[in-house]
Amino acid sequence: MVDLYKSLTIIAPELILALVAMTLLMIGSFYQKKSINLIITLSFITLIILSINELMPYENQTFAFNAFFIEDKLSSFAKFVIFFTSSLSIIMSANWLRNYDKSAFEFPVLILFSTLGMALMVSANDLVSLYLAIELQSLPLYVLATFNRNDSFSSESGVKYFILGALSSGLLLYGSSLIYGFTGSIFLNEISQLIVPSNQLGITFGLAFLLAGIIFKISAVPFHMWAPDVYQGAATPVTSFFASVPKMAAMIILIRILYVPFDNFITSWSQIIIFVSFSSILLGSVVAIWQSNIKRLIAYSSIAHMGFATLALSTGNKSDIESILIYMIIYIVANIGFFSCLINIQNRTEKNIDNISDLAGLSVNNPSLAISIALYMFSFAGIPPLAGFFAKYYVFMSLVNEGLILLATFALIASVIGAFYYIRFVKVMFFDDVADAKKITFSRSLGLINTLCFIFIFAFIFVQSITPLASIINDASQALN
Repeated sequence: MVDLYKSLTIIAPELILALVAMTLLMIGSFYQKKSINLIITLSFITLIILSINELMPYENQTFAFNAFFIEDKLSSFAKFVIFFTSSLSIIMSANWLRNYDKSAFEFPVLILFSTLGMALMVSANDLVSLYLAIELQSLPLYVLATFNRNDSFSSESGVKYFILGALSSGLLLYGSSLIYGFTGSIFLNEISQLIVPSNQLGITFGLAFLLAGIIFKISAVPFHMWAPDVYQGAATPVTSFFASVPKMAAMIILIRILYVPFDNFITSWSQIIIFVSFSSILLGSVVAIWQSNIKRLIAYSSIAHMGFATLALSTGNKSDIESILIYMIIYIVANIGFFSCLINIQNRTEKNIDNISDLAGLSVNNPSLAISIALYMFSFAGIPPLAGFFAKYYVFMSLVNEGLILLATFALIASVIGAFYYIRFVKVMFFDDVADAKKITFSRSLGLINTLCFIFIFAFIFVQSITPLASIINDASQALN
């Protein structure tokens, strides 16, 4: 009874989130569009409270339900980011949902269910729980991808996402079955002790399939094909969610999978990760140059950024987990800031902003919007002294410290190439002729989100020094030691 109470206490945030999501689904089913403001508000408040709860003091490592779930500083940090970023995604979509002519109440509820899946993902301590959590995360995302039901391209891209997502789930499940078959255990903290020379080859195959399923979730090469079409076809608030929160959850579970059960397999999986990183950076940086559609460009940009993040993973050194976490935080903040600007423009002009050329002359209509977008683009490019520079600097230093000079040099060159398509935004906004002289102002909620993201990106070192962010990230990175 004591163990049950302790287990329920550990997963209380997930239970609360599930209860709230189901309650809001019932409210929305009965009251339809009349309930949209209530559902948005309650969803936001719930996620904010849960994110604050993850910052509370806790034990270094605790297990729930016979070690099926784990709560440590890494999972708590990940859940804080997931809950908080999901709450911002709901607020950013509020105006769009109020003008949506169908069952808009479903959107925040789907976000909540997907967030629940991600929270369970980062706490999963066995292969079955991990698979179920990934499915709980993915199924709402398939629906969100096709939420813009009046757009045939949105439906088409959503179906592609569903088919490829089902394939990736199959690969992950097959890899898990191989690992279980050769070790006799599904628990991550037991598998490493059951690996012997006679079963290493089979486990290596299982690990390869398992990694394929997880790499799909971060849209890294060679499982990136879905990202450009889905990002372009989805509504802008959906794209902003896709580009940030799920990647954090997938990156955390990738770290946990590689460093807990397969810590002794570094020579095997580091080669796979180097290939994934190298290919993602190369494809993302080069193909993005020819993109004119904003969301499609952001998709290729995200592929490249996931390549940079996994570079620090390829060193096989647990001390470099901190570099990955810093990179992911900065990437997510810049993404949220950029999309807050883009969504604000669409709300104020009441038209879709699809192409980079649609931002022509934005510096005339709203200098603060143009400066904000320029800042986020410069951060993506890694230009000092913005946060994006430090994100890449920490990754490069991780490579140099491990003697991977050639890989660091390649990443640096690719970063310079990538700066080209980010600077295009600046050129269009500040130097192209204005298409519409209508003044654009920030809404209060989007303006606040943009301000917070702007300060974080512009004064990252200062923010890091006056807040407990650095110590929280450091504690999270040490959780697997």
